[in-house]
Order: sequence, then structure tokens, then C-alpha cells
Amino acid sequence: MNDTAGPGRVLIVGGAAGVGSTVADAVAHAGGQPIVMDLVAPRRSHVHFAVDLADTQLTESVAGFIAADGLDAVITCAPLDTVGSEDPEGEAAGTAVAIRASMGALIESQGQVFAVGSTLGPPDPPGASALCASEFDVVGHSSALTAGSRVRITCVGATGSPNDSAPTGPSMDPGEVAQVIVDLLHARGPANPPQSTITPGRHS
Repeated sequence: MNDTAGPGRVLIVGGAAGVGSTVADAVAHAGGQPIVMDLVAPRRSHVHFAVDLADTQLTESVAGFIAADGLDAVITCAPLDTVGSEDPEGEAAGTAVAIRASMGALIESQGQVFAVGSTLGPPDPPGASALCASEFDVVGHSSALTAGSRVRITCVGATGSPNDSAPTGPSMDPGEVAQVIVDLLHARGPANPPQSTITPGRHS
């Protein structure tokens, strides 16, 4: 739907804090319209829909309402916040539902999906089982939903740790993640390649 060189209209799932908040601010700074879906209100005055992602029925309804006015991208940052969550599986399912509800608009705009998470998945380190499972869930659903469409999916492995006190690998700071995403949001046209992965040390 975006006819300009800016990021366009962007739904950010889990955009009230942490990486998601930084991404929302960067999208706005680049001239785009960030729409934050999160239970907590963002610190800036972005458009906000208060949604508990574990409530998949409400999540689907709200995401569909947002998508009805068109979308250029969906960015999922919520899995980074599932450590300590009472229902990480529910939040991951809600994230996948939000993507599904947005697919019609993304196909029409030849838009993009960004799944932002950690690089912890395969090792499954102590204390991060729920995080790993939830992130695999989101990436798997995203890949399945975008397969065969004109929607590009980019998996951004932002960090190798579920929290600051237990680093397990290299990481990109929130500003780097946001810049990578904003740069890719300027790319238009059919997805080529349809799926890519960006991890610390593998971006420019």
C-alpha cells in the first residue's frame, strides 16, 4: 500500500518495550507509521492497541481490524519477552495469529514479515526452554504462512541470551536491530529470497 520510499504502515507485535519499542521509534523516525500491539502502552505516542497475545481470538480480531486499512509489514518482537511469562506458548500462538490475520494485506502490498528473537533455539540452554520453544513456534508459523506468497520473511536473531545476566553468545543492540529492519523495509517488489536470516555478525 506504500507508494513512497518510507517504511509505510507497520504492525509491531510486542512494541511497547525493549527491542520492539526501539523498532517502533525507528519506523516513526524514518517516516513510517508504527502500530503497536501490546498489553502495555508504548512510551511514545504511537498508535496502540492493548491486547493480551495469549487471547488469540482478540488478537486475531484486532490484527484483522488493523490490516483492513492496509499494511506494509508485520514485525514480531514479543517472543523476546516470554522469559518469566506465565503463558509463553499462548503469547507465541497469539503472535502467529496476528501474522495470519495480516497476510491478506501483506500479499496485496507485497509486504514483509520480520520475526525478531534470539539465537538460542537449537542449544536450549538452562532457563530458556520456553523462550526457545516460543520463538521456534513463531518462526515456523511465519514460514508456513508466507510460503508461496509474495511476502518476504526475515528472521532476525537479535541476541544470544534471554536476559542481560546470562549472555550465551554475540548480540546486536536494539538500535542495530531497528536499523537493519528499517533498511529492509525500504526494499520493495517480490520477495527474493523469500526467506532470510540475520544474526549478529551477518549483517551490514
